[in-house]
Amino acid sequence: FLLPLIRCDPLIEPDSGPPSEFRLGTFGFASPVKKHHEIALLAARLGIKSTIISTMPNPWPGFNEGPHRGVPARALEEIRAVARQFPNNVDLIDYGYLTIPEVHRELRRCSHLVSAMDNLTGNWGPSGSLRTMATAGRPLIALRSQRAAEVDATLVDSLDEITIEFLESHKSAPQLDKVGDGLWAYRDLLRWVETSIDCGKPIFNLNGGANGQG
Repeated sequence: FLLPLIRCDPLIEPDSGPPSEFRLGTFGFASPVKKHHEIALLAARLGIKSTIISTMPNPWPGFNEGPHRGVPARALEEIRAVARQFPNNVDLIDYGYLTIPEVHRELRRCSHLVSAMDNLTGNWGPSGSLRTMATAGRPLIALRSQRAAEVDATLVDSLDEITIEFLESHKSAPQLDKVGDGLWAYRDLLRWVETSIDCGKPIFNLNGGANGQG
């Protein structure tokens, strides 16, 4: 079981500022819910470059096991296919495991960061990838969700809303003092465990993952 990531400090080293040309960026373990390939396609549609950091979640047990086996690999191949199709628009970092400072350095080379993650608020806690992007010092645009709102992202209902004009008018990074602490997820977790105990239900099932409430 993974506890929510609630802290992600910005880089200590000075920030030289965004690049002079538009470049989109995103980060996270390869997963179909993060839809990294859609951000790459967005960059291609806008005729600008992008940096996509999408790697296999090997360091975290459970992300590629049980019902999730093979899912990250398929998501990674999807973004690799788009990178091959649009080599002039997509710089893909898909190897190894980067530390948060290393991720921040790559993201600082971008003008805007984008998250296309599905709204999973009902079942998941705060997003480590969103919190990492929110502390990189670049504007963060994200599909509408509680997780994205918590990190002071600019919210959109569709990636189709993102145009060159949209990027030109949204140049403010999330304010660090507005980035929530993620403690709501711990409270939800404790209520879920308490409900499971009161109902006499096992918290985990034998096929991996957690049993739902109700």
